[in-house]
Amino acid sequence: MKTTKPTGKPLGECSRCGLCCLGVVIKFETGSPDRDLILFSQLHGMEVDLERGWIWIPCRCRDLSPDGLCKRYAARPARCVEYPQPGDWVPNCCSCKPP
Repeated sequence: MKTTKPTGKPLGECSRCGLCCLGVVIKFETGSPDRDLILFSQLHGMEVDLERGWIWIPCRCRDLSPDGLCKRYAARPARCVEYPQPGDWVPNCCSCKPP
């Protein structure tokens, strides 16, 4: 998997939807994914896209407030400040583009 170093600036405007704080996307090589990994993911409520080669793992950030905003916005991690970056993608987020 190709990774890209964060640029320090987000690539898009945040729509304040909070989707990026509800889970993570794991990329895998398309073509012949591990069948057990796919089955495990589906059985545990993870969204799998075989064409794009990703698995969406739901895991809500503990600092996400009920209104979808960050409770520690001023002191959030650099990864959050710099989101989205090349290769970032959250299903249904309008601030970043699918790979």
